Amino acid sequence: MSQNNISTSEVRKLKQTELSRVEALLEQGKINNDEAALLIDALVETVDTNETSDIPRNLDPLTPKQPTPPEAAPPPPAPFSAVDFTNKSESQAAESEPTESEPTQWLSVKVGVGSVTIKGKDGLSKPVIKRVAGISTQSLQENNGNYSIAGGFSDMTVEMPSSMGLKLNVTAGDAKVKNIAFLKGNNSVGSVSAKAIGGLDFQVDAGEFTASALLATGQHRLGLKAGSAKLELLAGSSLDVTGSCNLGSFKVPESFSSQQKNLNGSFEGTIGTGPIGTSTAKLAISVQAGEIRISEEN
Repeated sequence: MSQNNISTSEVRKLKQTELSRVEALLEQGKINNDEAALLIDALVETVDTNETSDIPRNLDPLTPKQPTPPEAAPPPPAPFSAVDFTNKSESQAAESEPTESEPTQWLSVKVGVGSVTIKGKDGLSKPVIKRVAGISTQSLQENNGNYSIAGGFSDMTVEMPSSMGLKLNVTAGDAKVKNIAFLKGNNSVGSVSAKAIGGLDFQVDAGEFTASALLATGQHRLGLKAGSAKLELLAGSSLDVTGSCNLGSFKVPESFSSQQKNLNGSFEGTIGTGPIGTSTAKLAISVQAGEIRISEEN
């Protein structure tokens, strides 16, 4: 449904629904005042400026304005070879250097306070927007064989070629992904669920991330600043794992063969068959706070 096809009363109702979601996140302590203000601005951009006067930009009535404390200095890097996520920005997390196992075509999607379902499907030549609900100004854009979905939406379903990679950036919404070749991106305070993916390079600032993946070749990364992340390795996965764990926790299956675990929180081992260094897949883990749990398919 496009914005031009909904009534003024519907626009106001949808705006209030999305605003309530932001207020709930703020009251639950999942976002701060500055982050809430950014979400309100993103919501305003999705609707006609003539219909946005009822969206409050001053969030003081919701919670007392507190000065944003300065960020703590990052800890010194641990002596291991895995990629460090702790200082990666959102764009850096989504635009890491490609590896030989990554696809050549990508779809880029940003989720603000809405929800999106993205499914990989065989036989497609390009992504297709199947359904949109709520306020939307979305459009599919193409650039040299890569695609992006720009504009705002409240609820959207997309189908894309299963051989294509997905660059996903979630601010405070919900994203469900299934059957894609590779997942890159960032989750700020939202919820991301990915099933049957062939690779990942993902950072979780806060919120939740769950995924099931077949990791047998290539370079893969998973970073966690806060929140929780769960990764299920599908049958056939075999990989070397290196990483560091500062204030959080890193839990692995019984098959994890640890050959190095230092007092500074760095670790090195393998999941699957063969001694460390012989697997063709590599997984770099970084935990600043929160918990990453890795399991194997039963």
